[in-house]
Amino acid sequence: MREHADARGAFADALETFLALPPNVGLFGDACRVTVEEVPLDWSVRTGPPLVTVYDDGGPEHWPIKRDPTIRITVRARGSDLADRVARRVHGYLHDNCPPGIAHIFRTGGSVFVTARDTDTGADMASFTVAAAVLTIETV
Repeated sequence: MREHADARGAFADALETFLALPPNVGLFGDACRVTVEEVPLDWSVRTGPPLVTVYDDGGPEHWPIKRDPTIRITVRARGSDLADRVARRVHGYLHDNCPPGIAHIFRTGGSVFVTARDTDTGADMASFTVAAAVLTIETV
């Protein structure tokens, strides 16, 4: 049987590794926290590092070969400048480094950079999307 691979986890794992590198910790003051689809209850904009959240907004499929999801990355941070800097760094990284398990990141089809204030956490946000291709996987 075939099923869709988890694109969110692949992106989150790659970003967690990238953002923990010393140059990035130096740029942002701490290792950014990376999550999938949710803001953790124990994260605070006042005391926590920037939070990078990965969302899968869906997209067309070409069953049984692949699907082309729109992946949304949202950065929450204390200050719009910091949120924007993290988002720009992550965007550049993803276009130069396709995460393991992702077949392709398209150069077109995404959106950059949407900024807003998260009323739930008080954080400044910067978001962007990338269009990706994810192959289906064989399962039991």
